[in-house]
Amino acid sequence: DYINVDKYFYDQVSLDSAFSKRVYVEGWLSSAYSVMDYIGEYREPFRWASDDLYHPDMKDYVEGNYSADNQLGDEAEARKGESRLWKYYEGIRKASTFIVNVDRCPELTMDEIADMKGQARFLRAYCYWALIRVYGPVPLIPLEGLDVNLSYEELSLPREHFHNLVDFIDQELAESARSLPTKRTVNNLGRPTRGAALGLRSRVLLYAASPLFNGNTDFFNVKDCYGNQLVSQTYDETKWAKAAAAAKDVIELAKASGLYELYV
Repeated sequence: DYINVDKYFYDQVSLDSAFSKRVYVEGWLSSAYSVMDYIGEYREPFRWASDDLYHPDMKDYVEGNYSADNQLGDEAEARKGESRLWKYYEGIRKASTFIVNVDRCPELTMDEIADMKGQARFLRAYCYWALIRVYGPVPLIPLEGLDVNLSYEELSLPREHFHNLVDFIDQELAESARSLPTKRTVNNLGRPTRGAALGLRSRVLLYAASPLFNGNTDFFNVKDCYGNQLVSQTYDETKWAKAAAAAKDVIELAKASGLYELYV
């Protein structure tokens, strides 16, 4: 082990070698989790903009001291030298690269790869969920990623229709739930389980079915750069059926596993 210095060069490996060893693969996946420090609901703007909630750090939101010209969340992030938006997409990029390349690692079993892919899909879906809660319709990045050497025009993707984003998140979480375990060992607490994926899926579909995005005509002018409407103006009752079915999946899992119960 004396001459094995790989552990000192995690940030120096190329993409070709980053998925050649278990230790590198685990490090990559862990780095994808790091984005969760920036996309928690506590950090999202307007979470505290309510008469019913209060936090001393969010006083200006509670008192209504924000406007289009005084966007407190963006200014606060700028002062810290951080951009919430690029952190979301950093997580999406890391998860997508992982999903595409993890099969190349010869030191992992098929079950381990399936679990890790499920975790990465969950993280990617959660990043988009965080994005649509804050920004509504956002660009949907191709699954294979984008070449950073492309021109600015080629990298500037238009915003995607809101319900196309919801469908993508729905599919990602349903796929991840199939490969995630129902329970984690103590040393893996904090990683998503099948219940976490199905629970988040239920929440996303309920959000999409709600009056906020289900036929809300207040969003008639939310359009992409080509003039295409990004939020459906027609109420669709089937969205409630999808949300109910997703909630039933969580209930059935709770009954089968005995791991969950209603919090009273």
